[in-house]
Amino acid sequence: MRGLAGLAVLSFASVFVSAGTAGPGGRRAPSSSSSFPYPVTVSRGNQDEGFNFTSLAEQIYSATILVNGVPYQVELDTGSSDTWIDPISLGVELPPDLIYTGFNSTTHYVDKTSASGPIVLANVSIGPYTVYNQAITLSYNGTKGVPINGLIGLAGYSAESIGYESSVVHYTLTNTPYSENGIPIVYNIFEHEPDLPNYTTLLMERGDGVIASGGVFTISEVLSNMTNILNAARLTTVKPDQWLTFVDGIYVNGNFMHGGSLFENQTVLDAYRGTAMETIIKDMHMPAGSTLADFDTGTSLIYSPPSYVHAIYKDIPGAQLMPMDETGLVQYMVPCTTKMNITFSINGVLYPIHPIDAISVNAQDDGIWCQGSLIGGTTADTDWLLGDSFLRNVYILFGYGDPEGDLAAKQPYTQLLSRTNPDEAWLEFEYLLLKQALAFAESSGNVSSPVYTGLRPSVSLTEILPSPTADSRGSGSGTPAVNGSDDLAVAGAAAETGSAASNNVDLSSLTRTSYIIVGLLAAALVMLLVTLALVVKASRANAGYRALSTGNLARGKSFVGERDLAYETPYDS
Repeated sequence: MRGLAGLAVLSFASVFVSAGTAGPGGRRAPSSSSSFPYPVTVSRGNQDEGFNFTSLAEQIYSATILVNGVPYQVELDTGSSDTWIDPISLGVELPPDLIYTGFNSTTHYVDKTSASGPIVLANVSIGPYTVYNQAITLSYNGTKGVPINGLIGLAGYSAESIGYESSVVHYTLTNTPYSENGIPIVYNIFEHEPDLPNYTTLLMERGDGVIASGGVFTISEVLSNMTNILNAARLTTVKPDQWLTFVDGIYVNGNFMHGGSLFENQTVLDAYRGTAMETIIKDMHMPAGSTLADFDTGTSLIYSPPSYVHAIYKDIPGAQLMPMDETGLVQYMVPCTTKMNITFSINGVLYPIHPIDAISVNAQDDGIWCQGSLIGGTTADTDWLLGDSFLRNVYILFGYGDPEGDLAAKQPYTQLLSRTNPDEAWLEFEYLLLKQALAFAESSGNVSSPVYTGLRPSVSLTEILPSPTADSRGSGSGTPAVNGSDDLAVAGAAAETGSAASNNVDLSSLTRTSYIIVGLLAAALVMLLVTLALVVKASRANAGYRALSTGNLARGKSFVGERDLAYETPYDS
């Protein structure tokens, strides 16, 4: 969960979260339900009204679920496993005919929020699928004023006893008559519909600063013009129950940076000694100079090691280090006209970030202002949370594999397609910035709740069983990474390329040349809009900083102390 103020509030379960298992896409035998008083079954309707996938100010991506027939707009969170609804949130009512189990659950998130309440059984529909007698939590006031109605967890859970449980609901109901009901929703769908390909996909779009189409979310289907995602390298997760992979490093205006992992810090490693995490870390086999990242739709921005954040933003003219709050996050306020080239190298493949996703436009009572989309601080057992600011630049598949009867996450994986055209993205930055700023100004920062429409988006989908492909060190689907010394002149954008664009998908955020001239002419107006906010914020005092220990770095540009770090290449003006 996170708020809409844009100050990098994160959604990520503090209990270990997981992802599904990674198998070759084989069939699964339906489980027996005869021993349960309320057996779980799944139906797949012939009429698919879609998921109502929605972007809320580019901060929250949500979809509609029906709980005993009552529509709830819930956040899609690949960083946690449990599903909960808030019956007293905006525009909803308590669903009828709920079955109370007599058990309660509490799931904590690293933004210091939690979802607590009674565990109930209900018939939960998402898209064409209905899971009967699914266990969810009623979290009264769990949304805490954010204009959504709950959250659906799309990560996995551990059914094996290795020192932690990723799904609080499942753990609570284990060894009770409701143990099958507590299995997360997506696992129940795949378990009871064994002929389905066992993956979900997300293509996340940019909105107008208010409620807009979120793009495309699918279960067991891929976009028909992007089926080559099934041939992309499988990034097998390196820790149970999370969508984790290794990041080789990042390029900022052609400068390659890497290292500084949490797992190079001996103090951190000592803290894990004697715990289940000690074994997990030993089994990760992290390549030298790499860092660990989690693909998390429940995080609005990009969570990174603090040293990267200082390196990227501190030398930008007009940038201000924002005072640390109780979360201890490292954040920079930057001029809204800040335009940067940032590219991630993952598994030897480059994934450029659109310049508009390197900053976050915010609206408050004192005006429109911007912050860097990369924020830094300590998070739970990973170096990066690659949230929505990253995910808008790729088409991503989450593979749940064949659990062979016990539903435990064994080898979950992800597959990525870059949606990058660096030249086009660089040119359209000013237009997209103006579009966001004007939308926020018109709404005065007030965002209403998404509304259930029941309309299916006009996109072409296809259902294909995945076949085994190269593992996490195989070939990828993007731009091959170059040597760290090479000059990446324009490495930092992610507009949809012409070859990847679908005639059936409305990608309004990727408006082309006809708007570029308008955007360039409007840049002066954007600067005027943000000047007042920057003046008001200028009185903020800078907070102190303690750099992460970076260890012995093997290649590329090594991090040193923040006070000694400077770029040879200035930022583009």
